[in-house]
Formats: sequence, C-alpha cells, structure tokens
Amino acid sequence: MELAGNILALAFLLLHAALLLGARQVRVSVVALLRVLRQALEHVRYRCRLPRIAARLRTALRDDYVRSSSKRARDWLHKKTEHPPGPPHFRRPNRREITVIQSFFLHPEGTLG
Repeated sequence: MELAGNILALAFLLLHAALLLGARQVRVSVVALLRVLRQALEHVRYRCRLPRIAARLRTALRDDYVRSSSKRARDWLHKKTEHPPGPPHFRRPNRREITVIQSFFLHPEGTLG
C-alpha cells in the first residue's frame, strides 16, 4: 500500500509539472521534481517562507546534452569476499591473570587489575 501511494503521489507530481511545462513535458526530471518537493516540505517543516514552487517546477528539466561516458562510478566499492569467522581459539591464562581472577572471586568488591 505504501509503495502504491508513493507511485500515485509521483504520478500526480509529474502531472502537475507537465501541466506547468506544457510542450516541454517530455524533458521533466523526476529527480529534480522530488528535490523541489523535498525543499518545499522542509520549508513547511521549519515554518519558513515557502518558495515559488511553480517557478521551481518549471526549471525541473532533464539535461539535454549527450554524455561521452556512462554515469557509473569508476571507483566503486566492490563486495567484500571475506570468509566467515572460524571457531574461537582459547589460550591458557598466565599466572598474573589467574591471580587477578582468584582475587576477584575471593574479594568481589575489589577492583580488577
């Protein structure tokens, strides 16, 4: 239901922008529309003066230049291939650690170390 509501709200936003833009509706940018909407909601949230939304929606167009390369990040963090941890390795405590443990159990109100 939440996804359907989000899609419906996005469709209404695109329709409103298309009505404002007229013939340029093919170049409407969904990301730019959402950015304008988020900024307007932030103005409402902090009780600031609302910007002219209609004017900002008119500028929410896709860029019209042709990219020479893809927008994919060049140095993307790849998935790690670490192995899961194995069973723990136990070691025997040394004499100092044994005396600290024994003193703790003999005098629990004392401090360690």
